[in-house]
Amino acid sequence: ITLAGLSAVKNIFNSPISSSNETLPLIIGIISSAISSWLVIDWFIQYLQKNKTWMFISYRLLFGVTLLIWWLGIPTSSVK
Repeated sequence: ITLAGLSAVKNIFNSPISSSNETLPLIIGIISSAISSWLVIDWFIQYLQKNKTWMFISYRLLFGVTLLIWWLGIPTSSVK
């Protein structure tokens, strides 16, 4: 996924001037995602220093069981 994103960024910056309208939203998206991910990681580290990980363990187990039930409950279509 990262390489596909880098390829898209390379194509945007190598494209003609007419498509430069895509550059500003791309730069804003990169900056906002970097800031939000930094804030979430900082919060998560502070949370883990004060609390145990049982909430996240139970969430992931519940999510995994839900996915298994969903995956096993969907019938496969037969190919004719």
